[in-house]
Amino acid sequence: MTYPRQEGYVPPYDGPAPMDVNSGPANLDEAIKRGMMKETYEFIESNPEQINIPGFNGQTPLHLVCFRGADNLAQVFLTVLTTVLILLILIRN
Repeated sequence: MTYPRQEGYVPPYDGPAPMDVNSGPANLDEAIKRGMMKETYEFIESNPEQINIPGFNGQTPLHLVCFRGADNLAQVFLTVLTTVLILLILIRN
């Protein structure tokens, strides 16, 4: 069975906006998923608190790093998380 071709018809799309692969990553999750280590380090340095913020599916950036198998980056994440936790404990006391 064939359907008549409809010129100019664009079906509705409710998904996420398409990603421009030529531009830099918009957030930490995207940098990790695209394997952009330099940009990932820059995101961590500029805002270390975002390491512990889960994405829309509940995975934190540390989950993504471990899933990719980036051991050196996982070590950096754990170091930053430890530092943030120590600072939080010091601030509360």
